[in-house]
Amino acid sequence: MLKKSLVLFSLLISLGYNQTNFLKFEALGPGILSSFNFERMVGEKIGVRVGYGGLSLDATDELDFTTTTVKLTAIPIGVFYNALGQNNHKLTVGGGIDMVTLSLEGNAVVDLLGTDLSEGITIPFGSFGYRYHRATGGFHLSADYYLMMLDGATGGTVGLGLGWSF
Repeated sequence: MLKKSLVLFSLLISLGYNQTNFLKFEALGPGILSSFNFERMVGEKIGVRVGYGGLSLDATDELDFTTTTVKLTAIPIGVFYNALGQNNHKLTVGGGIDMVTLSLEGNAVVDLLGTDLSEGITIPFGSFGYRYHRATGGFHLSADYYLMMLDGATGGTVGLGLGWSF
């Protein structure tokens, strides 16, 4: 029994050390203006990601000069596949969802393509791009194109990521 436990423990430890983690800041992308992301390789070519981003702004009504603070939060969750590439350079494809929530201060209603954002929405996205990282860890760079879909409408954005892998 002890021998089986030790073998299982060493297997779990070795799996944990073989994985690559990424911490990166991404300008634009599904995090609206920017996001901070954690990515983890769960296989040799497959990785998962979760991020946090958003923006806060003040809007002033031109008729009665009241100010409303709008806080938009985006949490992109996705998966990516290193489809092509060798060594440090990879071409990736991926997809996921972007959970967007909105909090308003005041009596404002925000409408995006006929959808009330005060209830929160989930936006599916697809991506393809380039990433540079060494298998031993260190500097990480990525450039992705995201195609985001909402109620039959599609829009694209780029994401430029810079971070560290370990």
